[in-house]
Amino acid sequence: MKRKEEKIRLYRKGKLNLISIEDIMFKDINLNLENELNRFIKLDLTDSKKKHCPNCGIILDDRF
Repeated sequence: MKRKEEKIRLYRKGKLNLISIEDIMFKDINLNLENELNRFIKLDLTDSKKKHCPNCGIILDDRF
């Protein structure tokens, strides 16, 4: 607990935010992490679910 308080103090000094991930959050880490990050930055992870070509990077259609 002392170490966590020290980290929080240092993060505040550097004007950074510390995101705490609890054990129960690992059950659905993608959803929980997205919710935690949305408090600080706006994320749109819908594009990341689309498949991309590994060679050229274009978005593939539903057939692949």
